[in-house]
Order: sequence, then structure tokens, then C-alpha cells
Amino acid sequence: MKQGNKISKKMGILILAAMALAVFVPAASASVLGTLSTGSGGGMTISLTSITWNLDPGANPSGALWNGEVANTTNITFAGCPSGTLGTAGCLDVAPDAPNEAIEINGNFPLTASTVLPEDNFLVLAGNGTTHSVIDYSLIVVKPGSSNSNCAGLSQFASCSLFAGSPIVLTLEGPGTVASLGLFGRVSDGVGFAFGWNGTFSATFPNETPGQIQLDYCPSGTCGPADLARGTTKTTSYTGSFVSMPEPGTMILIGVGLMGLTRRKKRNGALRRGMAPRPTSI
Repeated sequence: MKQGNKISKKMGILILAAMALAVFVPAASASVLGTLSTGSGGGMTISLTSITWNLDPGANPSGALWNGEVANTTNITFAGCPSGTLGTAGCLDVAPDAPNEAIEINGNFPLTASTVLPEDNFLVLAGNGTTHSVIDYSLIVVKPGSSNSNCAGLSQFASCSLFAGSPIVLTLEGPGTVASLGLFGRVSDGVGFAFGWNGTFSATFPNETPGQIQLDYCPSGTCGPADLARGTTKTTSYTGSFVSMPEPGTMILIGVGLMGLTRRKKRNGALRRGMAPRPTSI
């Protein structure tokens, strides 16, 4: 009976190791890892009920599809692009989509409370399937905004949202405001393992405090149905940052599997040298 338990445990180690390698090998060689940075010459228009990324005249190619572009601080590796260097064959920002490879954000539709999630192809790169692998950034969650909806009299680096339930966070920085939208999703290059990404779109209003912005949208200082219906908008430049990395569960699986392989190798080595293997609890 004990011998059977030992065999079962050994088989369990080998199974975990095989699973870890099945995940780790393609992940190490192909999965999308790193930071995709974006910008736009077209800006972003924000209302109380929607966010719209405007067409980007500086993207390559320009045209009706593209409302964002790859920024030069991008550094991601994926299938065919092991270096992550922009402009390198198989990577982003390669001619004819260079410089500033175009990106389509949210299918060129406004992001609203009625947007159906998860959404495949939230970010689409112009070079997908032509100058580089097809990279799919899917959107799973729009992160919640601040629980504080009183934007008047904030201290430096304190935050608020214009109304309860708004996902846009306004942070007082100096004499102005940084507005941010937090997102979470998954990204895949069709070859490696799909990893999670955390992303933020940020816009700066250099000469308006969060309290002043709140009054622009909601003159009474408290946003109500009439303010939402009025449709006040603000347009400003923006940047985006989307960081992909292995999820904790994947790393645990890899670690357990590799530990199993290491122990197995040590035991086999000891047997080949004629030494009795050390007792192990696994």
C-alpha cells in the first residue's frame, strides 16, 4: 500500500511538472510581456456618461479606423519579437506602420456603462498579422472610480470622482488635475499563454482643479439626471499604459512543477551514484 502511495505521489509530481512546462515553455518564448504605451494626436473626449477616443491624424496608417498610436516608451516581447525593440523586424512600429503604429481603441465606439464586457480586441494594432503577430488585448473589467464624490477643497494628490459610480478618478496635482481610467484584461499573441494586463488611460487638465471640473459638468456641485442629460464634454490629450505579466496562479503552477522536476533529478542522480536518496515528504 505504501509503495502504491509513493508511485501515486511520483506520478503527481511528474504531472505537475509536465503542466508547468506546457505553460512555461510557450510563455517564455512567445507570450506578450511588458508595457504597451499609447498616445494620440486626436485626444480623448469625456462626458459624464462616455469616453471617446478621437481619430488620430498622426498614426500610421492614418484614417477612419485609428484613434491611437504606439508611443516610443513601449517595450513588449511576444511571438516573433523576442527583443521587444520598436522598429525591429517582427516587432511593433515596423514600416509601413512606422513611426507611431496605429491602434484602434474600443472599435472606435465610445466606452459607456452599456459596453458589453468582456470585449475582445479592445486594442487592435495596425500591423496585426502583417508586420508582426496578431496581438489581442481583450478588456474584462473597467475598474471602479473613487468613493469620494466631493471634489471641492481636495488636498494635494487626493482624489474624487464626479459622481458615485463614475469610473474616472480625478486627482489634484499642483494647480491642475490628472484624470485616470483604470482597466484590466488579458492579452495573447495566439502562440503563448494569455496573460493578464493592467491598464490606465490618463489625461491632464493643467489649469483646472477637480472641483472646477466638477462644476463645469454639474453647476450645483452635485451631479444629477439633468447634468447627465445635458451632455457636457471636455476634450484633452491622453496617454495610455498597459502592463502585462504572468498571473499568480500561473507562477505557482510553474514553481511547483519545477520543484518536482528538481527533486526527481536529484533522486535519480543519487541512485546512479549508488547513494541512498534522502527521505522526502513528497
